[in-house]
Amino acid sequence: MKTIEFKDGMKIQIRKFTEDEFCEMQDKKTALMTPAVFVKDPLDDGDEEVMNCITHPDRETVEKYFKRYARASNHIRRELMILAGESVDCYVEKSIEEDEILKSKHGEDIIGVSVDGTILGMRRLTRLESKVLDREFGEKKFFSHHSFAKLGRSHVLPEYQEKANELFNNYPILYVNLGAFLLRESNGEVAQFEKK
Repeated sequence: MKTIEFKDGMKIQIRKFTEDEFCEMQDKKTALMTPAVFVKDPLDDGDEEVMNCITHPDRETVEKYFKRYARASNHIRRELMILAGESVDCYVEKSIEEDEILKSKHGEDIIGVSVDGTILGMRRLTRLESKVLDREFGEKKFFSHHSFAKLGRSHVLPEYQEKANELFNNYPILYVNLGAFLLRESNGEVAQFEKK
């Protein structure tokens, strides 16, 4: 729980997003901001998911406040994202890729990730999984946060699942972040392009 206090004295108490609420809100917002995407409700940017996370005051009071201050909900949305773990970075951890025991069990296509000081071992994204994501991107014009969550969850090595679940308790969007990390790391790195 967290309380956001506005300068006029209004106090709004929030709880963390669930993973599903975060994914729904982000997918709605992304769809609205993507010109080529048809959306059922052109005004739905995830307000319902945000409102569901407000525990105090009552909904009527909050809606009245947001009617007066039309962009005040952006502060709530930002704090919700921070609470859920949006600002927690995922970094490559080389020790996992060098672990001979893990490589003998899971093959060469593993990658380590450091999340908030905790190291997790994961399976890398395959070409087929990458193509499935590209197809989704072609259809939706953006990568679904639900897809990232599914990807992140399914790629944690069994030896690290307990650690991942502990992190998930603190950061409900952990698996979304891990899925996005896997996609980002699947690009490889180009050292330089040679002109001919």
